[in-house]
Amino acid sequence: DVGILLDDLDAMETESAGKKGPDAKFRLSVPVDHGTAWFSTLNQARLLLDQQYVLHPGGEEFEPDAGPALIGDVDPAQRFAAYMRYEFYAGIQEWIVKHVL
Repeated sequence: DVGILLDDLDAMETESAGKKGPDAKFRLSVPVDHGTAWFSTLNQARLLLDQQYVLHPGGEEFEPDAGPALIGDVDPAQRFAAYMRYEFYAGIQEWIVKHVL
């Protein structure tokens, strides 16, 4: 599944000829039959983020100000950034469920 996602990302097309950096725009075309692989890969990424950054200690909702008793020595800024990635991936998964699967 991860290999399919990486192959799709490698096939990304440039939309802004000659532009680089923040001005560059890209188009990602994902074949419909790759939807399951994308969903699975994003789910694996979310599970790993949750485990590594203790995003939902004890199965509870995300608590941005959780103290060391709950999250140990995880850096709060890195934890919050991981949570934003977690939610971004969840949004993509929701779109895949609604429009692809």
